[in-house]
Amino acid sequence: MTPPTTAPMILDTAGQPLRRKAGAWTATRPSGAELMRLPPSLSSADGDLLGDKRELDARVRENIRNDGYLAGARRVHVDNVVGHQFRLNARPNWRLLRRIDPRLDETWAEEFAEVAEERFTDWAEDDTNCWADAQRVQSFTQQVRLVASQLFEAGEFLATAEWLGRGPYRTAIQTIDPDRLCNPMGVTDGPSLRRGVVLGPRGEPVAYHVRVAHPDDRLGFGVDSYRTKTIRRFKRWGRLQVLHLFDRERADQNRGVSRVVAGLRGMEATRHYSDLVLQNMAVNAMYAATLESDLDRGAAMELIGVENPDGTREEVNYYDWMMDQIAVYADHSTLRLDGAKIPYLPIGTKLKLNAARNNGGIGENFERSLTRRLAAAIGVSHERFIRDWSETNYSSARASGLEDWKFFLACRRFGPTRFASMVYRLVLEEMWYRGDVPLPRAAPDFWSHPAAYAGCTWRGAGRGQIDPVKETGAAVMRMESDLSTLERESAEIAGEDWREIQDQRARERRRAESLGLLPEAAPADPADQRATAKPRIRVRGGELSARLMDELVTQAAEPAA
Repeated sequence: MTPPTTAPMILDTAGQPLRRKAGAWTATRPSGAELMRLPPSLSSADGDLLGDKRELDARVRENIRNDGYLAGARRVHVDNVVGHQFRLNARPNWRLLRRIDPRLDETWAEEFAEVAEERFTDWAEDDTNCWADAQRVQSFTQQVRLVASQLFEAGEFLATAEWLGRGPYRTAIQTIDPDRLCNPMGVTDGPSLRRGVVLGPRGEPVAYHVRVAHPDDRLGFGVDSYRTKTIRRFKRWGRLQVLHLFDRERADQNRGVSRVVAGLRGMEATRHYSDLVLQNMAVNAMYAATLESDLDRGAAMELIGVENPDGTREEVNYYDWMMDQIAVYADHSTLRLDGAKIPYLPIGTKLKLNAARNNGGIGENFERSLTRRLAAAIGVSHERFIRDWSETNYSSARASGLEDWKFFLACRRFGPTRFASMVYRLVLEEMWYRGDVPLPRAAPDFWSHPAAYAGCTWRGAGRGQIDPVKETGAAVMRMESDLSTLERESAEIAGEDWREIQDQRARERRRAESLGLLPEAAPADPADQRATAKPRIRVRGGELSARLMDELVTQAAEPAA
């Protein structure tokens, strides 16, 4: 008899069996003690990410669809990063351009910015025609909101700049599902190809392979799901064609990943725990009222019988009928609870259901600890994540709000703002060569200094105010001390344009004057004015009225609500 043979084994340099490595993302690993025996992954950024990219994106989307906390977190993220409008504030770098051409001074920059903003807004915010969208479904602000949503969900956003013959300008943006960015015909990744991104000699993206249809679409696209279109990143003269946005966390990373991935396992645990608690409550509610008896049927009937006037006892007919019907039902049926069978028990036995014990914080405190971890992974405060400020005072809400605002500003700067600036440069190039913006004769060419001509900022959602009186007073103090500007305060507090606010206030004053609604000021003696005028306090960079200083000091001394 031949001895049994063992399976071949691969040994390492020390002669020990070689162990396989675990995936870089625990969200893709199965639960179990075997994870303790798997060494962590140590690879490049793309090596850790690209192999698990599809599964990670699918799991994040599944959790967003089915987890109320996470779906609300995405909405909070989009509303605070973008808001209900995303407005252009054109700011050409006239200081640099003036050194090249003295005619491009500050006066020219103000006129140029005003015309560029009006024309861009007319093209971008047409809610009916949707010229900014190649599919003519979304306005520009809605596209920017989609950018923030995609960066939250998949960690990246993909679009192409199209040249169409319609609308005020031919430029249009075609949004693309990042799943369509993949290698043609299943080619494996290599030094110059990383999951649809073609790299140049220095690792810079030079082209993108985009599937004509979604690779896993079941709507009958057929061969289009396998056809790939290769798009160069730039035109030969420098015009951008592919807008691929993601936040790089490591060098040589060419695809993005959602920050939600770090909290996926906690989300699944939280949802599973909630389901168990709900099931336990349902079982307890189902058996809230039961009939239990340790007596046999004869003894029970003797107690339940009815006594006649002559002293004899008689059984109740409807009780016999009811017990017979229950017996027939119990013989031919079985109770089912979420797939589990619960048999009917004989008379004299009891069915005892044990509720989940509250050991070591199991319950509301346990769920709160899990949601705190999820909020930290996403990057927002716990109160904003669960939409509950009932246990927060003014100081805590103010501190957490400031931290959230820093996070939202960073997300806006490297996501929606970057996308919007790219689109503005594309449209401004078209405005330039069509002569739609004011320029002196023989001005420097657009592509000689595109960043200087297309300089801009963007106004999105405002920070809001917890205590309008205190925070408005602080804003006035910053402006009077030359620590801030009306433009910045208007944008941060309410997300509004300071010029529109002043223009509207001027129109309201003129109308009030025409209607005689403004009270006439009584003439005052100059001597009385000097005697009653509040002194002015000199501060660094300007003056602050003593009255305003007294109010702000009084407000600051009040205890927090």
